[in-house]
Amino acid sequence: LVVIDDIDRLAPDEVRQLFTVIKALADFPYVTYLLAFDREVAVTAISEQTGLPGDRYLEKIIQVPFELPRVDKTTLRQALFTKLDAVMAGTPEGRFDGGHWTNVFHTGLDPLFTVPRDIVRLTNALSVTYPAVVGEVNPVDFIAIECLRVFLPAVYDAVRTSPEEFTGYRASRDEHDKQRAAQFHDAWLGKVPEALRGSTKELMQLLFPRLESVWSNMHYSGDSLQQWRRQLRVCVPDVCPAYFRLSLPDGAVSRAELESLLQLARDPSAFAEALRKAAKLKSATGISMARGLLERFMDHVTDELDVGHAEPVITALLDMGDELLVATDRIRGEFDFGNESRVTRIVYHLLKKVEPTQRVPLLVGAIERGQAPRCSQYLIGALVEETEKAAKGDGQSLLSAPDAGQVKDAWRKRTRQLAQHAQFIDHPALARLLSGWRHWGGEEETKAWWQHASSTDESLLKLVAAFSSESTTQTFGEYAVRVHLRVNPKGLAFYGDVDEMAARVQGLLDASKVPEAAAPAARQFVVECARMKEGKDPDAFGFDDD
Repeated sequence: LVVIDDIDRLAPDEVRQLFTVIKALADFPYVTYLLAFDREVAVTAISEQTGLPGDRYLEKIIQVPFELPRVDKTTLRQALFTKLDAVMAGTPEGRFDGGHWTNVFHTGLDPLFTVPRDIVRLTNALSVTYPAVVGEVNPVDFIAIECLRVFLPAVYDAVRTSPEEFTGYRASRDEHDKQRAAQFHDAWLGKVPEALRGSTKELMQLLFPRLESVWSNMHYSGDSLQQWRRQLRVCVPDVCPAYFRLSLPDGAVSRAELESLLQLARDPSAFAEALRKAAKLKSATGISMARGLLERFMDHVTDELDVGHAEPVITALLDMGDELLVATDRIRGEFDFGNESRVTRIVYHLLKKVEPTQRVPLLVGAIERGQAPRCSQYLIGALVEETEKAAKGDGQSLLSAPDAGQVKDAWRKRTRQLAQHAQFIDHPALARLLSGWRHWGGEEETKAWWQHASSTDESLLKLVAAFSSESTTQTFGEYAVRVHLRVNPKGLAFYGDVDEMAARVQGLLDASKVPEAAAPAARQFVVECARMKEGKDPDAFGFDDD
């Protein structure tokens, strides 16, 4: 018995050559040739090569044909599920969402599997790709994306090359944008075979819910994105690349690193130490792991952390949170924010889990023992703003107005204590701390501290540098953005005579006694003081133009 399989997988000219050879072989006794092939494919190939009817050609060669019945759909599914169980065996416990799988499979994946070979193609691919990202992607979404790669490559390429059109939750901003988005998505959908177009459209809306705003009027919010990030869904912008690179992007936080931090959430010392280490790990762009870790941690605060986690985490963050104020973690521009905001969100939402009568004692205790005045200040500012809105009938607040005042008093007292230490002047948010200290009842205290701190030349230069900032301008039609260093004299005027300060700084510049790191701010301060003395307003548009 000579078995020749997969004939239909040969090139058309090879199909013709093979049948020619078989036809030319001698008819030996006790020798049988069993040929396995897709009849339609073979007929077409022979017709193309010989110009003769392919059916008639085969009839002269095949003595006894057997037409195998199409495989039963139920049997095909069972074979697929058995293979998937073996390939996906490494999935961490609890990560597989059966409900999500049921919806995804019956909506868009089931029509893709028509013959056993389809199962082999998919599971062979998964056996290579899934181990590289196990634990870092949603297993259901990953199966679906690999199905697109294997069976619908045009759809896969559309997502791979334009992820910004699929990920996120934001709907189209206006009618023009919605029309543009509809044209884009209709274009790739039009490349899908007509028989699969409807199921593929539904599948893509399950994988990328944002598409529901393109093809219907369904919209989502940031809360949904937070939930999708917890589930490691492909529709999350910072998770999506792992599905296509088969590795985490540079600087991304792995699920294992996040889970490690979650497990330490009842131990304030260990929790703080883990964040300290993360702040020292930098990506190629200079952004620390702490930024991503805080954002990913926040995704789990609402649903997975309970009141037992509140005190340890709040205590840790209000003690060491200022160590996370890494300058490179804030992307230059108007819209990004620093890690103090990320710390505040975590503390705020944990505070919600605490009994109202216990919130003030918890906060006051953490502030009085903590070493993070900037994070505490940012949090208190948010709480005070909330109480003021609630007093006007705009929503509710976690603290009452008297409670907020008590927390502010505790912060001012703690800041006064920390200001006695020599390293206070080196705090990365010194200008903001002095502003908060001053406006929350410490006007005379901050002025006295400044007078004492600025008595030495070295300290004066540090104070000037602490009040420096950056502004950006961009000329219409140009891509380049110009960055301007600013040291607005108005920011220092409350603490003393800025002209006198400028004269001291100019003297140090003339004597070459200004360290290189402090020189740009020192020179800019002198320049802006001179311009203000000429009657120009430092807050006016174009004040810092050359």
